[in-house]
Amino acid sequence: MKNHKFHASVLLAATLLGASGLMASCNDDETSNTHKVPQAKVLRTAVASGVYTTTQGLSIDMLGHSAKLGQQENQKIEVKALTDSTISLHFPAYDVPLVGASRYSNAAQKEYQLDKVVVKFQPDGTMAFASKVKIETQFQMTPAKMKKDDTPYSTYPDTPISCEGTIKGKEINVKITAQPGKMPFPLTYNYVGQK
Repeated sequence: MKNHKFHASVLLAATLLGASGLMASCNDDETSNTHKVPQAKVLRTAVASGVYTTTQGLSIDMLGHSAKLGQQENQKIEVKALTDSTISLHFPAYDVPLVGASRYSNAAQKEYQLDKVVVKFQPDGTMAFASKVKIETQFQMTPAKMKKDDTPYSTYPDTPISCEGTIKGKEINVKITAQPGKMPFPLTYNYVGQK
């Protein structure tokens, strides 16, 4: 009987030691297998992301000469980082009363976006960007003798758009050239502003 009690004691002690080894083993596994969440890669162009409040100047380029047509304040351009070397630019609608002797009293365009605009970083940290695309645009040119509300927007499916500019710190400069339809001379928009 004593022998039986001795074996039971040894079996109990072995079971307790084994169980504590399993517990320690589980704890080791838990700490060594903790899932580390990979850090999201920050895009190099991310510093430019945001909304820039700009002043838009509207002009027309004719035979090497530029004539200012009008200006609109508080134009919000949204910049989004797409990759380390591309951004998108979202331009708001504009509605500009035209100045000077013109056959038109007002120019307007609905919002549009340029995607995959290529960025190049300058040694001083300036981001220079450029793009040439054809996109659908909607313009409204109100003749001087008509009411704006009576003039419909015209849709141009393949408007050539040229875009170039810079972002440095919180400042943005953008030049857009657009030539919708059979317009003989391109319209130029110059945006200057900051975040």
